[in-house]
Amino acid sequence: MDSQRKFELKPLNSITYEFSVDGNNNRIDYFFIDGNFLYEKEYYHEIEKKIRNYYPSEKKHLYSIYIYNKTDEINDSFNKERKWLDGENKNLISYIRLTEGVPDIFYILKDGNVVYDNIKNKEINFEFDQ
Repeated sequence: MDSQRKFELKPLNSITYEFSVDGNNNRIDYFFIDGNFLYEKEYYHEIEKKIRNYYPSEKKHLYSIYIYNKTDEINDSFNKERKWLDGENKNLISYIRLTEGVPDIFYILKDGNVVYDNIKNKEINFEFDQ
């Protein structure tokens, strides 16, 4: 990937949501992509490489990651509540979930639709329901 096509993965103002269900500790983190992201397999796998640096050291029962496209509101100065992101699927680029530390969902999204399953390395098409 040449330098003009690179992108950075940045935490969304350190928004982290931790909660417990039936004694199981869970966590959700939010990120955004700054730079040139293209809907190509090379980029999907690059997200996978970059996000591993952010996995929590303490294993969670469920750990979810939402990665958004940078916008006028979703950026380094994001100052809204976490709930503001609910339903903000048109700017969602990736949803990842780990169960007991193992990725079991890794979707790439475009315009609110899942277009690629990065675990199965397969194109798919359905509306993402957050």
